[in-house]
Amino acid sequence: MDLLEFQGNKHEAYVRVTLNQHFRNMKEKRTCIVRPSRDREFSFVGGFNFKLDPTQLDVSSIGFPVSSLHLGMIGEGVA
Repeated sequence: MDLLEFQGNKHEAYVRVTLNQHFRNMKEKRTCIVRPSRDREFSFVGGFNFKLDPTQLDVSSIGFPVSSLHLGMIGEGVA
């Protein structure tokens, strides 16, 4: 099952990882820009650390929109 479907001729993509608290973007990090494999699949590998106070866990969320380098946002997921 594909979670994201790329339309058109997109050749590069990246993921923005955002830490949100009370629906506000507090911190943001980005993966490197990647190109698709021969099977037109993108693989993102990376580790990100966000330091949180334990009292902030219930008001925090992580977002990870996947974006094309030239054509804007192409998909979004939230954990």
